[in-house]
Amino acid sequence: MKQGGRGTKYAVNLCNLLEKVTGTRLTKALYEEWVSSKVEEVQFAANNTAFAEIDLPDIDIENNLGILEFDIAKLKKSNVFPYGLTEDKIERLKAEGYDTVGQLAECTESDLKKIYMIGDRTAERIKNVVDQAIWM
Repeated sequence: MKQGGRGTKYAVNLCNLLEKVTGTRLTKALYEEWVSSKVEEVQFAANNTAFAEIDLPDIDIENNLGILEFDIAKLKKSNVFPYGLTEDKIERLKAEGYDTVGQLAECTESDLKKIYMIGDRTAERIKNVVDQAIWM
């Protein structure tokens, strides 16, 4: 987990942490700030063997995050995703060939803005929903 990546994303659920901070939510801008900033390595130290007794599973680096294979319908506005996608946006995205969360994660806002009735704000919102889904 020193290198970051998948293990860290599973171990540190930032969305849950942000829910405890009043007025804060994970946005594309905040995500990009975290990803682009140079952060000092985090280390935990303990005077006892509590951490040594934890049996960690092996991380399969060949597999992607499970969420990336999910159908984009999982991003529909709901109690889980209060800022999720509307049925209309899901239909527009699917019509353009975006079927999985992974495909949406890889596309750019510019790609999304080429879709009819998706402008700057909607493209940003779609990317925010995808980022939240990945980090949850």
